[in-house]
Amino acid sequence: MYKRQGKKKRFKGVRMVVGRTPGVDLQLSDQSVSRRHIELIHSDDGTLLRDLGSGNGTRLNGKKIAADTMLTHGDEIQIGKTKLRFVDDLAAFKKAREESEKKEAAKAAPKEEPSQEGAAEPDAEAAEAAEGDAGDEAAAAPAEGADAPSEEGGEASEEKGKKGKGARDRARPVRTSRHAPTDTSLVGRLKALNPKVRLGIIGGAVTLLLLLVIGLATRKPPPPPVDRGAEQAALKMQEARSAVKDGRYEDAVKLVDDAEKLSPGIDKTRLGIQAREAMGIQRNFDQVKRHIADRRFEDARKLLADTPKGNVKNEGDRLKLEEELTAAMAAYNKEKVAEFLAAGELESARQTLALIPGDQLGDLPQQIEEFERTLEASRQQDERDAKIAGANAAAAKKARREEEIALAFAVVERKFAGGEWERAGSECSRVIDAFSGDKEIISRAKSLAASIPNFGRNFDEGMKKFRQGQLTQAARPLRLAYQSYRSMGLVQNRYGEELAQALLKAALSAGKEALIREDLENAMANFREARRIDRDDPEARKGFDAVADKAEDLYQSAYMLKDRDPREAVRKFKTVIAVTEAGTPVHEKAKNQVAAMAP
Repeated sequence: MYKRQGKKKRFKGVRMVVGRTPGVDLQLSDQSVSRRHIELIHSDDGTLLRDLGSGNGTRLNGKKIAADTMLTHGDEIQIGKTKLRFVDDLAAFKKAREESEKKEAAKAAPKEEPSQEGAAEPDAEAAEAAEGDAGDEAAAAPAEGADAPSEEGGEASEEKGKKGKGARDRARPVRTSRHAPTDTSLVGRLKALNPKVRLGIIGGAVTLLLLLVIGLATRKPPPPPVDRGAEQAALKMQEARSAVKDGRYEDAVKLVDDAEKLSPGIDKTRLGIQAREAMGIQRNFDQVKRHIADRRFEDARKLLADTPKGNVKNEGDRLKLEEELTAAMAAYNKEKVAEFLAAGELESARQTLALIPGDQLGDLPQQIEEFERTLEASRQQDERDAKIAGANAAAAKKARREEEIALAFAVVERKFAGGEWERAGSECSRVIDAFSGDKEIISRAKSLAASIPNFGRNFDEGMKKFRQGQLTQAARPLRLAYQSYRSMGLVQNRYGEELAQALLKAALSAGKEALIREDLENAMANFREARRIDRDDPEARKGFDAVADKAEDLYQSAYMLKDRDPREAVRKFKTVIAVTEAGTPVHEKAKNQVAAMAP
């Protein structure tokens, strides 16, 4: 037999979980019961039975349930091998009161009067017989003797037939009112009976009387009169349940207190405690709403988490508050994202965006992406502007510096432009003395002091030969003068353009003569010089192509000599490399041959 048979477990809240695991409201040791087998949920509508996905299922009054079921008083619940009986104290009280009222009504109904021929008549006769005296009994004795049967009756019947009328007269006693009066009352009739019959009637009457006395002694006492205070208390309890259902917990607490004053102990379901708990929960929920309105979201979240679970309505309000809190936090964070974007704080906007639930993001990710593109474009533009500004600043600085240098070398420029090479060199020494602390000016002055005399000699020689028509001989001094001129940076004169035109003509002439002599290296050097001066000059381009053709023939000649005269072949291959452009087929082949023939 189950060791807890007959034990009771009352609700401590709106829920009661029954199962085998520790921590449930009603823990059973039955191994056929699931860890969390069933749940009983109490509300104003009654108590609901719910199976929590148990392995063996749940039976109610012998039938297996498949869905949530409302319980009634006396229902039998079977889980595993354990049977539980649901007891609703209020329902039991109502049932007992109804039965009591029915009994009172039945007792108050009028009863039929018993007949004189019924069972009560022998009792009355017995009572009267008990009150008779000896005189009456004695008076009835003759009559009883006359009526009593005789054992000699048969014989007496034969004698009367023989003796005739005289014998009958002797056998019949003569009664007159004078000496034998007749008693027709109940007692008299009882006394007139046979003594054995009379004794049986009196005994039966006494027995019935004793049974009546015993029945009256063992009868249950009538129910107490209806307590009007209890009725009012029950009505207040009903109103309290309605108030709880409507969420008017303060009214419910007051109604339960009033009911307890009228009928102490009527709150058997602890409705008052539940209402007070629900009232405290509702006050917390109201405070949570105020926190949400004030945007104190962390306080609202903490208070909501610390608020204990309540009834079904409380939990519904909790879910709504959680949704409201989530929505309010999302709206607040959206505003913060917009503020961060407006302030250009992209990283803060991203961090805040991560706090918003995915289903409430809206177009914020697109806004951030657009902002990122705009920010990147702005950054790139800033970089370009910075580069331009830097370049402009550098150009301005360079211009200022060039102006400073031009002013420093103004006398030198003037002497140089007038062809006074020696005087221009001497002015460089004075510049060094004047700008002793400026390293750049000193360095340039020293370079000019060495370059101007060389330029002057080569320029004079080259131009003299050029004017005499000795173009080939003029090419070399003109090239040296042109190189010196470009390195000196003196531009305030006429020599640059004059040198360029003379050198172009001299280089073309020298290149053609070198090509005729098969001097491909000098020819290519002159044609390259001409192309540096004027890349589009047709004669320079023609000469350049002619050298390339000669280089192809030279490669073939070297290739034929590489086995017979490797040294000559290598020389020719190197000439091909020198006179051809890098990357051309003949240039690369010549390089490969030189590399292959290297010792």
